[in-house]
Amino acid sequence: MAGAHFLMHAVAIDFETANEQRASPCSIGLAWINDGVIESVEHHYIRPPGMRFAGFNIAFHGIGPEQVEDAEEFPAVLAAIAPRLEGRTVLAHNAAFDVSVIRNTCDHYGLTYPEFDYLCTVKLAQIS
Repeated sequence: MAGAHFLMHAVAIDFETANEQRASPCSIGLAWINDGVIESVEHHYIRPPGMRFAGFNIAFHGIGPEQVEDAEEFPAVLAAIAPRLEGRTVLAHNAAFDVSVIRNTCDHYGLTYPEFDYLCTVKLAQIS
């Protein structure tokens, strides 16, 4: 079954941003899935460029400057996860947002986009 591959080796991701800019990630959560089973879950705080937080975003996700002041910046977090993305399908609820956070933040730092296929769980739910 061709579509079953994404269930075999996937990772569900969720970014939170510090402000209205897509290049302001302050947190990422990941659930690594192998053979349809969540094998591990991890979370990374990310120090966003400029450390500018918007009140709306803090109210939405509860993450403020005090949680991320000692966190790594995006390039270090991406370096840690990018090799593990290879060969996996990225699952994201509203993938347009999460993938744009990756791309915009890579652009900000002058990084190459990691290569992966992705599926939007919002879109999948709409066709089910």
